[in-house]
Amino acid sequence: MRRLILLAFAGLFLAGTAAADPQTDALCRPIQGEWNSVAGGTDLAAMDREIAKIPPLCAALKAQAQARRAQVARQRAQSQATAEKTATDEALRAQAARNQAERDQAVRADAARQQAADIAADNAAFEIARSADTAAAYAAYLAKYPFGRHRDEARAASTAAPRAPPAPPAPPAPGVAEEFVIIFPVNGDVLTPDAEKVAQLAADYAKAGHATRVQIVAYPDTSPDVATALRVAERRAKGVATSLVSSGVDASILSIAWKATASDPQSRRATIDITFGQSETRLAEQPQSPPPAAQARIPSAFEWQYQFASGGNDDGKRYWKQVSPTLWTETYNTGQQSNYDVIGPTTVNGCEGLLLLKADKSIQAFVPNNECKSQNALFLNLSNGSDGPWKLLGAMTNIRYDE
Repeated sequence: MRRLILLAFAGLFLAGTAAADPQTDALCRPIQGEWNSVAGGTDLAAMDREIAKIPPLCAALKAQAQARRAQVARQRAQSQATAEKTATDEALRAQAARNQAERDQAVRADAARQQAADIAADNAAFEIARSADTAAAYAAYLAKYPFGRHRDEARAASTAAPRAPPAPPAPPAPGVAEEFVIIFPVNGDVLTPDAEKVAQLAADYAKAGHATRVQIVAYPDTSPDVATALRVAERRAKGVATSLVSSGVDASILSIAWKATASDPQSRRATIDITFGQSETRLAEQPQSPPPAAQARIPSAFEWQYQFASGGNDDGKRYWKQVSPTLWTETYNTGQQSNYDVIGPTTVNGCEGLLLLKADKSIQAFVPNNECKSQNALFLNLSNGSDGPWKLLGAMTNIRYDE
């Protein structure tokens, strides 16, 4: 009897559940329609409102709605993260562009200051020559500034200037060779009062013994930038030479040089080596010196064929020209121009010539003088970076020299 009662109750329960399914479906169907109206969008607030309306009886619909809502939330978070990253990247690119513009402006300003300083030094050297008004003084100016602003005036004046009186005969016992050392301030090229005293002592010593040669060699501070080091050393050497000439040393016996690198104990200084003529007996024992060779000249303009691009605007001839004592230009066949600063004389692969540095400091150029006969032709050498190897790029053609 008990088993029959339990079976009856189970049958009634199953009958009630089966009877409830159509009712549940009828209840959830309109709610499903309302949910579908927002399910395809991205409005999380609207989804939350519709999910709140789903009764527990529609559990499957509610689980489906909650899953869709979570998916939309993830997609929105990903979109927001992508937008923030894009904005950050754009800000970084803008900052990089501003930084590059500031660096370019600083390079141009430095080049302008250097050019102004070179022009001032050129003017000062010519004023010294004009004050002396001798052929030797003008020759000394032209030796320092073969492409100077006043070269034509100095050449004309040197022929009209009175010749310096002949030097007095050397004493029977020449003076003893001596070296004087001048110390400069860190990164400085102006002689201090103490340095001026040393230069004056050197000048007095050279004049008293009738020196036949005064050699000036200037060194820069230790610096990884070869171009800057050369400029500092050049200004130091020329400053010492100017001081000696002002103190009465004959400019024609001066020999001036400057180095691109230095290390203790030679950094921050210039040396003045004074030597005197040998005795007549010693001179007689030596073979007669050959007549002086013609003075080497640096081209003032030339052309060369660029042949390394694989087609495009870089191909074709490049036109190089010296536009001032401190500046060269390279003109492409498209009309684009690059500027090169004059660093100073140097020697590459046994050839003497002029060292140039591109305004953006990316390339060095070496223009050989007319005595360099590499493969019976004149060549242009370029080097990427101050320590890179020199490369032979091609023959210079249509070479012109200033008369």
